[in-house]
Amino acid sequence: MKKKERIDLREWVKQMRLVTGELSDAALKFENRRTVHLPPSKKDGVGSYISVLSAFDSMHLGLVTSSAGCRTLARGLLQVPSDEELSDSEVVDGVNELVNILAGKVKARLVGRDGTLRLGLPMFLTTPVRLTERMEVAQEVAQVGPVECRLMVFRERRAA
Repeated sequence: MKKKERIDLREWVKQMRLVTGELSDAALKFENRRTVHLPPSKKDGVGSYISVLSAFDSMHLGLVTSSAGCRTLARGLLQVPSDEELSDSEVVDGVNELVNILAGKVKARLVGRDGTLRLGLPMFLTTPVRLTERMEVAQEVAQVGPVECRLMVFRERRAA
């Protein structure tokens, strides 16, 4: 029996970029279009991650930006005007929901290549994920509305 090939991480990131573009044009409504940049250091990024599992693979998708970027994304998803207060828990819930939507749409695009794909629950982290030499990662900077984000996919390398 032929061993099932894992989907290349670059394909996951490509699909994430396409989906975030679609979400920016449709589901997210931004009052202020002023760009919110990524933090200068990767150590200062915060964001949400979600596991993607299948019979053949296990990985995490992540969307990382600044604290201000997360607040802007949550406002855009929840359609909260800038003059209304948004609690920290609402920001976390909003960004987690955005990542859940993103992962669901990416999964729908790739399920034809692996019909066993399923999603875990999103997890918001205020510290960066520690990537080790045993992991492979693909990432790309993308604009989600006015927010500069780092789209990430990472998993453990397979033994040769």
